Amino acid sequence: MDSVSGVQPGPIPVRAKHHGGLRVHTTSPTRPRRPRVVHAARVALGAALVSALGVFGCLAPASAGAEVAGYGRYVIQRGIAPGGGNFTFTYGNASDGMLSGDWDGDGRDSLAVRRGRTFYFTNRSGAGSAQKVYSYGNASDEVFVGDWDGDGIDTLAVRRGRTFYFTNRSGAGSAQKVYSYGNASDEVFVGDWDGDGIDTLAVRRGRTFYFTNRSGAGSAQKVYSYGNASDEVFVGDWDGDGADTLAVRRGRTFYQTDRTGPGSAQHVVDYGRATDAVLVGRWDGGSRDILAVRRAEDTPTPQPRDVMAVYGTLRDGQPNAWVMSGTFSTSVTERMPSLSLWGHRDRTFPYAMDDSAHHSVVAEVKYLHPATAAATIDRVDRLERYDPSQPATNQMYVRVRRDTASGVSAWIYLAGPRTQTWLRQGGYAISSGDWVRG
Repeated sequence: MDSVSGVQPGPIPVRAKHHGGLRVHTTSPTRPRRPRVVHAARVALGAALVSALGVFGCLAPASAGAEVAGYGRYVIQRGIAPGGGNFTFTYGNASDGMLSGDWDGDGRDSLAVRRGRTFYFTNRSGAGSAQKVYSYGNASDEVFVGDWDGDGIDTLAVRRGRTFYFTNRSGAGSAQKVYSYGNASDEVFVGDWDGDGIDTLAVRRGRTFYFTNRSGAGSAQKVYSYGNASDEVFVGDWDGDGADTLAVRRGRTFYQTDRTGPGSAQHVVDYGRATDAVLVGRWDGGSRDILAVRRAEDTPTPQPRDVMAVYGTLRDGQPNAWVMSGTFSTSVTERMPSLSLWGHRDRTFPYAMDDSAHHSVVAEVKYLHPATAAATIDRVDRLERYDPSQPATNQMYVRVRRDTASGVSAWIYLAGPRTQTWLRQGGYAISSGDWVRG
């Protein structure tokens, strides 16, 4: 195998772009181990995620399907055996790239989605808005997740060709470590192969795996074969001993090993469907990694009409937030470019309007449930006193479609023509573009 080249001089800035990664990760030796990166499979988020705790204490496998359509419904199964009850929630939308990791070091994995060059992280095991948003890497980068420094918190790495760019920060910035490993054509996996609490790389060529325990230059330290070249591979600490090992999937059957070397599978279990997409994580905060499946459902791919950008009193925690309650699968705070926000001394709420200058408005982008999207939009129309059957001239607000900073087309309510004139004559611009009632 190719030896790893030395760390390149000086970190380079990296930004992020849309692409999903499957992962299993580790934790530091002083805290309960968590999962780490599986392989960076490209998966579109949005569909039922069934986290399967194993049958008879081993993983309940779930069948493949790297690209799966759907709309963001996840089901996490409680308990070791089937029938322990499911926890269902929604997060993201069908076009998102999907990753998992322990973003806050609490010993539990949660989700992140990737849109454009931006990552949206949640620390909740359920629905809700993203709690951290930042950009890292380029559009063509392959993304991986791991605990690169053993601090118990997962962060990102990207690959360009055979070179990896690692960050230990939970935010934007330059790569802190850069080195090459393997060939550009290799399939890459991440795991804590020696149980030291630090994730490192492995690559697969055919059915042979090349593992390193170093976070830098050097040749592979362990080489062995497992499964077939056509198998889909996952990585996890299946037995809770602190070291990650392999599992392969064929159809809907998983072949799992607890050895860090060749040999027969020690657990063989059928689970899920051939169309399921799979993540690995420490979803329950326990000692073992657990498979989760995202399942496509018979729901349409979100259309632009199913996305609404709200600001002012419709935002979470504001007086009219109740109107949006239960109507959306995911809410992400984004900037709406080429808009400005205005207030008036006679009003207790703001207005947005088109602006050719470099202004933007902070909005919560709600991905509406398709089945009820039309009813939701009609309800908000009434709240904003907007009648789509009437000309815009005499209306306080008009509903129009504008793109978010990440390129998502969303409905948003802007001040009508007469309202704009009234604001420019006696109102004031809110320079931050961000308004909440105190």
